[in-house]
Amino acid sequence: MFVIIIIIVFLLGAMVYRNKESVPGIDYVRSVFGFDKLGPNTEQICDHSVPENHKTDAIDVLNNGNDNDKGVDDSNRDDADIKYPYTFIVFGDTSEPAGIEKDMIIDKIVDEAPLFVIHTGDMVKNGDAHQWKIFDLSEGQILDNDIDLYPVLGNHDYCTTYDEEPLSYYFDRFDFLEERRWYYFTYGNSMFIMLDSNLDYSEGSEQYNWLVDVLAKESYESDDSLNPDASPLPKHVFLSLHHPVYSKGWHDVREYEKDLGVLLESYTENNQIKPNIVFSGHNHNYERYVSNDINYIVTGGGGGQQYKVDRDVDDLYNKPGDIYHYSKVTVFEDKVEFEMVKINKDGDLEENENSDDWNWVVDDNFVISGGVVYFIRLL
Repeated sequence: MFVIIIIIVFLLGAMVYRNKESVPGIDYVRSVFGFDKLGPNTEQICDHSVPENHKTDAIDVLNNGNDNDKGVDDSNRDDADIKYPYTFIVFGDTSEPAGIEKDMIIDKIVDEAPLFVIHTGDMVKNGDAHQWKIFDLSEGQILDNDIDLYPVLGNHDYCTTYDEEPLSYYFDRFDFLEERRWYYFTYGNSMFIMLDSNLDYSEGSEQYNWLVDVLAKESYESDDSLNPDASPLPKHVFLSLHHPVYSKGWHDVREYEKDLGVLLESYTENNQIKPNIVFSGHNHNYERYVSNDINYIVTGGGGGQQYKVDRDVDDLYNKPGDIYHYSKVTVFEDKVEFEMVKINKDGDLEENENSDDWNWVVDDNFVISGGVVYFIRLL
């Protein structure tokens, strides 16, 4: 009898129901056990507070949505206050289960004292209050040390296992976003584009049209610009999203990101600005690729359980194993330096549980100068 009851409960757990009101514009599917799936753009779901002065004076957060004006507010900017070089750090996939590596990475980021940090998503395992309290105690240390944190949404960040509003705790902590799910901000000569790869950004969608507008060169001030009120054309462009455009990891690259790559790499044909680096996560490891002069970095080694990558000897980064790491970018007026900083372990965790024997090493790097990428392969 007990076995029969277990089987019945299991079968009930496989049943799902649709709730299209949970997230506006998204088909939300929830099982009775709370293991959720978003469609059509998200393949799998579920599987501290930001201070009022969070926004750095020289950083402008821009609107998304239907506004004709991109929402640039330069009133607080004084270019004389912008100091070069400056450093920002990118990391992601820090949701539970995570071990001591996550704590080490966050401590190291705080020690680095970057101007700001970008998180490529999956900050929590699911969006309930308990998981966000874990975020407060871990990533919250970055904010507690007066370092700005700019997020993009991962698939797990959309999840809720209870009858709670998806993303409510996320927007509580990042209230400066005013519930924007995609946005960009600028600092000095650089632009930072932040996409929500869980929402539709196929051709013709709201997010796609916004992105095309942001990338269009005619939107910016140049020698032949007809718009005297346009913002200066950015010298460096960095784009962040959760799902990777190129990857050989456990999660396959989706058609949505393949199409995004086509758009980004058509910058000459479309007369649009070109991202220098595209950051993503989702596959928990480190990968680096270059296509049509755009650098694609998968930086999903922020502390979550690592995934295997089917590396090839010709890959720009081809070292096997778990790569717990963060990405460090230093921006100069005329160049960009990139470094991948990883935890160097003396043996596997099972063989050596003393993290005091681990150290930090720059295990990959390159320089972008004058539009040319200089690769440096570290042995």
